[in-house]
Amino acid sequence: MKMLKVAFLGSGNMAMALAKGFISSKMVLPENIWASGPHKRNHVEFEKLGCKTTINNIEAVKNSNTIFLSVKPKFIEPVLQEIKNSIITDSLIISIATGIKTDTMHKIIPNEKVIRAMPNICALNHLSTTAICTAQKINQDEMEAITKLFDSVGYTEFVDEDKMDVITALCGSGPAFVFTIIEAMADGAVRMGLSRESAIKMSANTVYGAAKTLMINGKHPAVLRDSVCSPAGTSIEGLKALEEHNLRNTLMCAIEIATKRASDLSK
Repeated sequence: MKMLKVAFLGSGNMAMALAKGFISSKMVLPENIWASGPHKRNHVEFEKLGCKTTINNIEAVKNSNTIFLSVKPKFIEPVLQEIKNSIITDSLIISIATGIKTDTMHKIIPNEKVIRAMPNICALNHLSTTAICTAQKINQDEMEAITKLFDSVGYTEFVDEDKMDVITALCGSGPAFVFTIIEAMADGAVRMGLSRESAIKMSANTVYGAAKTLMINGKHPAVLRDSVCSPAGTSIEGLKALEEHNLRNTLMCAIEIATKRASDLSK
């Protein structure tokens, strides 16, 4: 596998999370990462990591063989128009922009190898769930490089492109939903007398432990849930309240609405 030289075109939170993950997992040397963006204030954290920064996308592209399009969706096409004549041969173009289809990008850079990926902010701690798709044939070495790169920051799965919008809602936006659940559980505990610090730590660890148990055990969530609920106990009473206040339907609606929004961004 060739040495990875990475450019992030767009130096926001997701680019930073991936850069930190790639560096800490030793997949990419910090000096082989470029971060490009118009706001120099975003460059400070990259520079602390030992990365190179610029406000010139072309400079970053000319020094890279793996280019991340990490700008907002509305800027993808202008950025591709800007860099299309500066891309090094056999570079990989990886878009992490919500909703932008590979066909849209191929119209501008028809001869380039375009990958669409949806990681999440948990890449910062090597706990991302990343979905990847490509409309072009990628050779074995390139497939290996892409897989290793994203495996270094969490779990990776290749999917069909028509599933990317719902995966964006579930995995890309999902952490925001889960953070809200953790906060709400902690708020309830604070209301019942627990300190804020303890409530947040215990709430977060409970969610982490439940998720880890599910992943290791492999049973359906309902089976594990039922194992917690003893007759006339606290858990079943709490679940009754969740059902009465439509938590399940609310979360289902959140995924549906976020999926539709991801789809809208591609139009």
